[in-house]
Amino acid sequence: MKEYFQPYKIIADHLYFYFKGYKYSGKGLIKWIPKSGFELDIMFTQPRIRSSSIEVRSFKIPEKSDYSSIRAWTDCLGWVLVPDINFSRLEMEITSSHISLRFQRIIACENDHYITRGESWWGTSLYRVKSSSRFRDAVEVSTSIKGEVIRLEGKNGFFHEEDETRLVGYFIESEYLYLSWKLSKSRYSKIKAWNWPLGLQKALAIWLGENCQLLVREMRRDGKKIRETRSEEDISSLGHLSFFGDANIQKKVILNLADFFCESRTESSVCNLIFEQVLEASKQVTQSSQELLVATTLEAAMRTLYNYPTNRQDSSRGLVSKTLKGRFKSDYLSNDWRKPCAKAIAAFDRLRTRNAHPDWLSDLGRVESVQEKSQALDDLTFLCRFYGYMILALSGFRNLMPDFPEPYQSWGPIAFVYSEPSNTVPEEMYSFPRFSQDDSRYSRMMTMRKFFIERSKNYFSSN
Repeated sequence: MKEYFQPYKIIADHLYFYFKGYKYSGKGLIKWIPKSGFELDIMFTQPRIRSSSIEVRSFKIPEKSDYSSIRAWTDCLGWVLVPDINFSRLEMEITSSHISLRFQRIIACENDHYITRGESWWGTSLYRVKSSSRFRDAVEVSTSIKGEVIRLEGKNGFFHEEDETRLVGYFIESEYLYLSWKLSKSRYSKIKAWNWPLGLQKALAIWLGENCQLLVREMRRDGKKIRETRSEEDISSLGHLSFFGDANIQKKVILNLADFFCESRTESSVCNLIFEQVLEASKQVTQSSQELLVATTLEAAMRTLYNYPTNRQDSSRGLVSKTLKGRFKSDYLSNDWRKPCAKAIAAFDRLRTRNAHPDWLSDLGRVESVQEKSQALDDLTFLCRFYGYMILALSGFRNLMPDFPEPYQSWGPIAFVYSEPSNTVPEEMYSFPRFSQDDSRYSRMMTMRKFFIERSKNYFSSN
């Protein structure tokens, strides 16, 4: 994976794409710029096109017909595919027989005659993960030259071996997890094995509470090597809206979720959208926006799972209450979840009502009480943890026991700072009434400040 961190250029021959039913062909130069993405310059010949007009608009909602993929042959990577380019935005450039564009991912397919057919799918992946400290497996990494081991290193990572499945991952840098994997053909189809690294990405994102990224996935199959490369994006964290707090990686949960997200099902789509919605809520500037997005996520999940489209006779609270305590609890949870479901409905009702009420705008300037803010924060954290359990239940975990965070008021401080008075300082320096009446109080104030600063430095350096 070292080449991912190095810039390079590729000559693309036999390049072609389709737009509005016409084929455009030519040559190009692909540039890879780490942390930025790909750049492609194309020179192509114009097809014989009947005269037509071009509409220029300041804004246009893209349609499926606006997108096409670019294919090209390269000597080093074989056939490459640049998927889903919006050519409607480049229509003016297409008339000049030259296009310069940027894109975020590329897929390469090359023949590899050293790859033999077997009972397993083999591959590697590279992820960017900020919460590396939550990976606690000890992995031994060896460096060899001509078959001779010259260095052994112990690193935190991810290790799992069961039946015909084997996963070995370690951090090559503080935020980059390199994973080598083997999946049984008896359990994984070709397409599911190819999508498995994406499923693992979603599983890690939900468990860690951050949108960790799949940067590279490579799979060896039937004499070919398929490789997809993606550029980096900013990583966002759910923060206090995290589904599972700061819990360390639980491999059984992660692997089950990875398999779950490989499948195209309504449940997996709902779980992915729950995460995306809460991630969007975590980016909001105001807490009221966070509350509304987090609350409406519960209603949206119930409507999608059980196909309840909105209508004018709807009662949002009634629908959520009936569906969550009825069909959802019956399908995915147990009777132990009666009280948590009731609490989730109450939290949903409070957050949604106070932020989506018609009188809301008239109350923008009012100062909320500490009790109101504390209750809203408790409702936010509770609902997000409840969503974590919903995702586990939808992915197949049964007999889940509710274990929720303590209310906001019981959260402890993140640090303690101590200060101890010194016996060498005159008692009057600690007596504000006497100190404030002294003629030289300014000079004495500065002396006292310097004393406490130096004493604090000595204290923290010794501890």
